[in-house]
Formats: sequence, structure tokens, C-alpha cells
Amino acid sequence: MIANHDVPPFNGWWTGHDITVKQQYSLVDEAQSYALLEARKIEKQRMLNFIMRETSQQLTLDTEASVVYQALACCLAAAPARLFTIQIDDLDQQILPVNIPGTDKEYPNWRRLLSRPTQQIMHSQQSFLASLISIRNQ
Repeated sequence: MIANHDVPPFNGWWTGHDITVKQQYSLVDEAQSYALLEARKIEKQRMLNFIMRETSQQLTLDTEASVVYQALACCLAAAPARLFTIQIDDLDQQILPVNIPGTDKEYPNWRRLLSRPTQQIMHSQQSFLASLISIRNQ
């Protein structure tokens, strides 16, 4: 699993929007936000290094979030784990978290909706999902 309800959707994580949201809700200050963004660059590069070791793709910190997400999902789908899951939030390319752990009044947890009906999201991701199924069936 790439993410769950207690971490930001991949697109929000990749772009650092989750850190911006925390700053907007006064959960971190400007200095903490800067430090988190610097640490995030390191985390992202480590993830890219993993993906590039496992695939022939050349990715950079400037690569679009959806491209990195799909590459990461394909890598993880190929793992020998018996269970592999993805979140519909990531298929919908959400940037806002559905929940920020440790908050109850600061952030409107569990209120964010998907941008479109589930059926539309699944249809728009049909090719990607078929790729994941194919990888899992190998």
C-alpha cells in the first residue's frame, strides 16, 4: 500500500501541499515548513532511486506526481506480497488529506469529497489499473 487515510494523498505529498496545509492551519510554522520541505526532497529522491533501480524509467524531482505514482505503484505491484492496495484518493489525484492525525478542530477531517463519481475515476484510470492487474497476475 502506498498510502492510507492517515497520510496525504500521493499528489499532495509529492507537491508538498500537505506541508502547506499544515502551515495554513497553524500546525507548523514557517521555519518548520521549510525544514519539512527540505527533508521531503531527500525522501522523494530516495523514492526515485528505488523506482529507477527497479525499472528503466528515468525520473527526477521535477517529474509530474502522477507519473511517479504510477511508476511506484507498478514497482510495488510486482513485489511478492500477497496483498497490494491503492487508494481511490490517489487515482483521483487529490491533493488535500482526508484526515490529519492529531487534529480534531484544526482541520476539517473526514469532510473532503472525491472530485468526481467513483465510476468516472475508475474509468479514467482503466489502463493504469489493467497494468497493475497484469503485473499482479505474473
